[in-house]
Amino acid sequence: MNAFQRTSECLEIDELVGVLDGADEQHKRRVESHIAGCAHCRTELALFRGFESAVVRPEEQRDVDAIVASLRKRSPAAPEPWWKSTWWKSIWKPRLLMPAGLATAAAMIAIMIGIQHRPGQLPISGDEQVMRSSKVTVVSPVGDQTESARRLEWRAVSGTAGYRVSILEVDRTELWSTMVQQTNASVPAAVVQKMAPLKTLFWNVQALDSSGSVIAESGLTRFRVMPR
Repeated sequence: MNAFQRTSECLEIDELVGVLDGADEQHKRRVESHIAGCAHCRTELALFRGFESAVVRPEEQRDVDAIVASLRKRSPAAPEPWWKSTWWKSIWKPRLLMPAGLATAAAMIAIMIGIQHRPGQLPISGDEQVMRSSKVTVVSPVGDQTESARRLEWRAVSGTAGYRVSILEVDRTELWSTMVQQTNASVPAAVVQKMAPLKTLFWNVQALDSSGSVIAESGLTRFRVMPR
């Protein structure tokens, strides 16, 4: 069985967080023991904690306000709620759909569509629309792949002296990075071996000028290898 595959012992993310934040110490210890040996639950919990702790910065407020206003126009009784067409439907579940979670959900969306003033938390591209002017356009890999990504490709950026490329885990731990002058980079065999089926990874490209300053970047692009 794949290490990242959901098992019958895995809880839904809202149940998982509820137990960890609850007062039942005995139940909490059992769940913590399960998480310690379950890559699937660790991954979902890391994603949830990361976005739940997001704080809206002043330069992000206009985007967040626009998203909140758009969400409030939608009727909760509508046949097709807004969240059903988003990729995190299977991750966040009903917890984020509660009225009290509306502002947090909007902040999450603002981060996902791209906030160029926060270099430490990169916007995700590929499956989502990215709102930024100075960006590197990625070519491959993007989304689900039929085989391991042995080569990363993107489009050239004018005035660039070189590119910094990196591959990251879902918790933003860097697996590998390199500097190149061309618009592609070969992935080392040791990193390719870590691309297990259904394991979500991200990659990012930064375009640098002759002084080493970042003049454009792609944002985090999601990809994973599908089982054959």
